[in-house]
Order: sequence, then structure tokens, then C-alpha cells
Amino acid sequence: MKKCFWVISVLILMAAFIVSPALAQKKGPDPDAVNELLATGEQAVSVGDVLMDESFSNDDNWKESEEDAGSSELVKGKYQLTVTDSFWWELNQDSYTDVVIQVETDQISEEVSNVYGVVCRADLRTGTGYYLQISGSGYYNIGKLADPEGEYETLVDWTEARAINGGQDTNEITAVCVQDYLALYVNAALVVELQDSDLTEGQVGMIVGAYDKRPTEITFDNLIVWEATAETGSSGNNASFTLADYAGEPEDAVAELRDLGLVPKGGKLLFLEDRAFFSGQGNWFTPLARRSPSTNIVMGGQLAFSVGNPDEFELCSLSSRITTNNQGSAISYVDIGLANSGELLLVDLFSQNSDPNLYVSENAYDINQPLHILITLIGDRANVFVDGELALADVAIEERSGSYGIALRGKGPGAKCEGENIWVYTLD
Repeated sequence: MKKCFWVISVLILMAAFIVSPALAQKKGPDPDAVNELLATGEQAVSVGDVLMDESFSNDDNWKESEEDAGSSELVKGKYQLTVTDSFWWELNQDSYTDVVIQVETDQISEEVSNVYGVVCRADLRTGTGYYLQISGSGYYNIGKLADPEGEYETLVDWTEARAINGGQDTNEITAVCVQDYLALYVNAALVVELQDSDLTEGQVGMIVGAYDKRPTEITFDNLIVWEATAETGSSGNNASFTLADYAGEPEDAVAELRDLGLVPKGGKLLFLEDRAFFSGQGNWFTPLARRSPSTNIVMGGQLAFSVGNPDEFELCSLSSRITTNNQGSAISYVDIGLANSGELLLVDLFSQNSDPNLYVSENAYDINQPLHILITLIGDRANVFVDGELALADVAIEERSGSYGIALRGKGPGAKCEGENIWVYTLD
């Protein structure tokens, strides 16, 4: 498997702290608790039958093996995977389609530059599958290998999450692989979700990775695999809406959204800015209408993104629900924009003491051309259109009031985020 991880963080850097909840002792599968957890995602999922309930007390169920690169063995009722370089994974023998996987992990080794997590819809012979992973340094990642002759593809780049206990500590991982919906929870906190439809069934299992021949030892315990279904009525990114007036007059765009039932009646145009931009290296935003905060809005504008450094993460975005500190720095916001990978991101940083809600579009876009972004923020839900096509639908955000802006996370001197005809229509 090719290692092509790109370590990034979509957050404006802040002082980190470690969340260290003790993992409760196993009391058996609890479907009600799992369903309550999974209801917090963009796509509500419910679990049914238990397909596997493994405490690793039976030597016959999981293979023990040892090679130069690593080993797998049962140690004191836990399944320990050890690897000195590259990756080592172990899969069960059965093939599943829609599942939720829960497992408790414990990092034994000291090195934090590592990878560990779970695999779904995998094939032991080819290495194909979805890989939902965390690291000892407190980051998470989702990737896939869809073609055994192809390259490993990063679906979500390495991103920091406070919910992950770093170093020699325990973490509970919950991974969702249902229809085209993938989600990763760590210690009962949703850290990322997205859509991908390339793989439909396969084995489940666990993976450990190490770098530079620095050994990684991870134990896995209390593995539960649930049969799962997507709840009807939870739209995710599957709702189908297309706008004709997305780049027209703000009132016409809002009227079309109203006809589709996406926004309520009433409201007024708050502002229309012909042009606003920021350029250069760093994390910055240009404020707009900072004295007129709102909760329920429609926001539109055309973004042109000039990439400064293609090898590091950059983001050009429209911002809303911004609050600032006494120095004028944004301390909470909803950023919706284009990464230099071509993906559309929604980052809802609602508290300095919590991880943001992060959503990634299924499609990638050609950022060499200007793209029109139209956003609805109503209560605790958001929809995002790119050039009139729905890119993110009915995603969960924290309800609050705030102001607006255009933002740039630049990593090269040539980075520039330029917006034209930026407007906000308030529905408060």
C-alpha cells in the first residue's frame, strides 16, 4: 500500500489540551447507546443485529503470526498488533456490507508518529478497503484503496482532534460504513463524516502503521460489529436540488430557495460587497458587516482561489457566524470554501474548547476557474451549493449569531482568496 498521507489541520492554531475520559468496562452490546451516538451525524444511522462480539479470549478466532515487519498475538485477553515499518492489518473472514464497528484501543509503544484504526469493506488478499484511522499524535484520517493496481487515496487528510487521547493512552473508535456514508467517532465524539461509493462490501478488521522503523504496538479489545442501516428521512448529501438563479440578484436566489422549501418567508438584504480579498501566508479574514450579526442567513458570492503552495493545505472561504476577541481575531466561525485539493469544506468552529464540526464534499471542483458558493444557515442546519448544484445538504452546525467575512489560510506568498458580489440576506 502506498503511503501518501498529507498531514494538515483545518483549524486556526490554538493551544491544545488533552481529553482523557476513562473507557468504561465492557457491559455487553448496548444498541440504544450506539443509536443515540449515531443520531448526531449528518446521516442518522441505526444498528441492528450484532454480527461480531469479540473479547479476544478465544485463540481460534483471530490469527497469531510473526514476520520481520511485525506481528499479531493475543496478550492477556487483548489482540496486539506490532509493526516496525509500513503497515500491518488483520481482518476477519466474513464479508459485510453496511456495518458499524466499535473497538477499544490502547497504545503501548511511546512513539506518537504512527497510524492505527479499523478497516471496512476490505479484501485481505488485495489490501483494498476503507481505512478509518487515528494517530498517537492526536490526528485522524480516512483513506481508501479501491483498485489493487492503483494508489491509496486520501479522502480526509490528517487533521487534529481534541477528542483523541494522544500517546500511551486509550481510545474508543466507532467507525460507520453504511451505503455511501462513512463516519469516524473517537471517544463518543464525531470527528469527521463524508460520502464515497467506490466500495460496497468486504471484511472488517484492524490496522497499525509505523514510520522510519520506529515500532508501534497497539492492543485492541471489545470489538463489536453491528449490522446497520441508514435512517430514512435523514437526507445527508443525497437530496437533489439545482438552482437556476444562484448567481443572479440576491432576492431572486432567495426566492428560488424559498420555492424549494429551504428557507422561510421574510427577511432582507443585509449587504452586497462588489469585491473583497486577502492574500499572502497565514490565517486571515476580511470582516464584512461586523456590526450586523445574524443567525439565519443566506450568503452568496463568487470565489477565485490562487494557490500559493500546492504541497500544503490551503483554504479560500466565505465566513459567517464569526465572533472575535478583543484583538479582532476570529475565535468561532463557520467557514465554507475551497481547499487547494479541490474539495469543498465546511468547518464549524463553535467553541475554543471543542473540536469543530467538519464536512467534506463528495465531489472535487476545478479551482482554476472562479466558483460560485451559495450557503443557507438556518438554525442548526446548513446547505451549500456550488455553481447551483447541491454539494452539502442538511449538515449539522451549532446555532448561534455572528458576523461575516472572506477568509484565507495561505501557505505560500502567492496564495490569494478573492470574492466578488458577496452578499448576505438575513432571515432573522
